[in-house]
Amino acid sequence: MSDLDSSFAFRLRREVRRDPAKLHDGLTDAVYPLDGVGCAIADAARDPLKTGELVSRVTGACGAIPERVERELRQMVLLGLFEDTCGESRRRLELIRNGKELPSRVLEGSRFGCQNSGACCRGYVFGSIREEEKVRIEALDPRKALPQLGKSPLFVEAGTSLGKPTYRLGMVGEACVFLEEGPSCGLHRAFGAGAKPALCQLYPLAAIATIDGLKIYDRGECATFVVSARTGAFLEEDIPRIRALVDEEIYHPTVRLHGSWQCDYGLILTLARRLDQEARSASPLSALHTIGHVTRGFIVALTKCPLEAGQPEAAGAVALAYASEKFRPSEQAVSANARAGLRAMAILAAGLAERVAPQEAFAPPFKAAASLLVEICRGVLGEAPLPERAQRAVAISVEGDCETALRLSLRQQLFGRELLLDDQLPAGLLRIAFVAALTLAGARLRALDGGQDVVLPHHLSAGHMIAKRTLHRPEPHGLLRVNGEQAWCILDGLPLLATDLGFLQSGPSGSPTA
Repeated sequence: MSDLDSSFAFRLRREVRRDPAKLHDGLTDAVYPLDGVGCAIADAARDPLKTGELVSRVTGACGAIPERVERELRQMVLLGLFEDTCGESRRRLELIRNGKELPSRVLEGSRFGCQNSGACCRGYVFGSIREEEKVRIEALDPRKALPQLGKSPLFVEAGTSLGKPTYRLGMVGEACVFLEEGPSCGLHRAFGAGAKPALCQLYPLAAIATIDGLKIYDRGECATFVVSARTGAFLEEDIPRIRALVDEEIYHPTVRLHGSWQCDYGLILTLARRLDQEARSASPLSALHTIGHVTRGFIVALTKCPLEAGQPEAAGAVALAYASEKFRPSEQAVSANARAGLRAMAILAAGLAERVAPQEAFAPPFKAAASLLVEICRGVLGEAPLPERAQRAVAISVEGDCETALRLSLRQQLFGRELLLDDQLPAGLLRIAFVAALTLAGARLRALDGGQDVVLPHHLSAGHMIAKRTLHRPEPHGLLRVNGEQAWCILDGLPLLATDLGFLQSGPSGSPTA
């Protein structure tokens, strides 16, 4: 049966309000701009119309061809704008809006144990801090208790959020103004842990409130990540303290899927659960390669979903039930895409290095890691021989604890907010790929400079922290955002780096054949 023969009746949801050229979804707070075809669909869908009837009416009203109307209909289905579309997301959102408490969720076995490195208090942007927190800390009179503060500013204006001023902690050099020798936090020492800003009490953890629950995860920016993420208290045991520190405003954006296609965030949450299976079952570079294929297959399924009730969730569920091999293109196609991916990765790595401000605390090691990644990509492609220092770096082996830690990092990124970058799926995957590649490049250089022939946990931790923090800075962040569509070929190219950069892999998805 063709979509035009479907008996599904299109009608805009009751929460959707029409402006002349926009639809406002009162449940998600999303705004969907309408072109001429969209306006004609919105006019026609005030009353229930079957697919064929609606398409016929819209083509008559605006002169668009049926295929163009069906494309716009499918886009609106992916956003849940009609009754009986994205139904599960809408049902759960309504429950939460009506006061249903969010359950807490963490990855099984997640832990954190502070190693007292003090690195979280250096080389960082210490914000944002709400005005009420600033007032609370100032009321403690920290200058009296901590005379070493002198006249250093305790807070610096950092703009506004939701119409209210925000701040960041002052700095002395590249360190937080409250950092003392030891290292220790002066606020903590003088007034207790609860005196610190919420972001400091929470670090390096983060929380995101979704229809799946309040997801608590490790951002991976700790300088001792390989150790800290696998020691200390289980996050399950720390939930009451964490919940008291975080904002539980629901995060439910409109997500940029691919090209101009957008979808409801609830669909991304189902994808994230499937991608976690890949992250658990393979070495990180191989897993990311497969994640690219699964994600593209999922996107194709959504953008071709039937125009009927229960969509697009039903089409997405069918696609995500397939084994990963189902999504894999021919070896010839993967090989060509992989080589293009390495060229794109080399260009972007060089661009990222150029966009790191020289005064940034981690600029030198980040640029060195990016340069090594460029050299490895070009070497694998046969475009240039590896320089002598790069040869020594790739000869260094990586021990098993490091692979375990990088796999955990991948899982935490997929679980939390990092799967998206500015609500864009391809750009989020691109950033995750660069986190893995630059972490491994930086770790190898750390080991080389330390005279080691193996990457040790503290090498990987430093490489990971530098990659994560630097890619969040405005200029690198912006470069990844505008190049998001490069993610697909770059993910295909990652297995080609397995020998020189990562971990030896096996199986068809990890084959290093160019």
